[in-house]
Amino acid sequence: MTFPAALFPDTAGLTARSTLEIGGCDLVALAAEYGTPLYVYDEATIRARARSFREAVAAVYPGRATVCYAAKAYCAPWLLRLLAAEGLGLDVVSGGELYAAARAEFPRDRIFFHGNNKSEDELLFASAEGVGRIVIDNLDEITLLARVAAKRDARTAVLLRVGPGVKSTHTANRWSASSSSPLRCARRPGSSPARPVRAAVTACGTRWMTPSYGRPT
Repeated sequence: MTFPAALFPDTAGLTARSTLEIGGCDLVALAAEYGTPLYVYDEATIRARARSFREAVAAVYPGRATVCYAAKAYCAPWLLRLLAAEGLGLDVVSGGELYAAARAEFPRDRIFFHGNNKSEDELLFASAEGVGRIVIDNLDEITLLARVAAKRDARTAVLLRVGPGVKSTHTANRWSASSSSPLRCARRPGSSPARPVRAAVTACGTRWMTPSYGRPT
């Protein structure tokens, strides 16, 4: 039997009975014990991938950078604790994901709260938890953050989500490169004391097949 190792976790292999094993555990035996369908995660592979992303960024970018895991993919507390130990940041988009991160004791300074429909209660929760950054997705969010800042008498650093004008297969950004919305957001009355703007962030898509795709010419 030919084993396509590249398709499986790093610790995958065949047992003496030609059954699949991962991390030294026979999957047939696991299925017999726990039933199916059964989801099995390999800690060694997850840690290796996390390290590879951090090392890849460090190899090409000399500045300070944080590789973030998107909690919407899967945010079980055990996984968040593992990723936190590997030095990753966490991208959350809801109060529920933030709650899971809090339960997992994920470092708050490495949590980034994204999302285009944050409620005032969610922003209050994020402020109370002391998340590292709140990503402002639209101008209405400024009003919500102003109320949150007034209620809690607290400052929360923010990032502005902007569109760089780079075409991709991803859903279009709310703010285009030609729009003045990001500047209006940064200059909004009362925004600076409550929300120090740290940087801008953009989502350009995940289907870029070559490193040069989308670069300005």
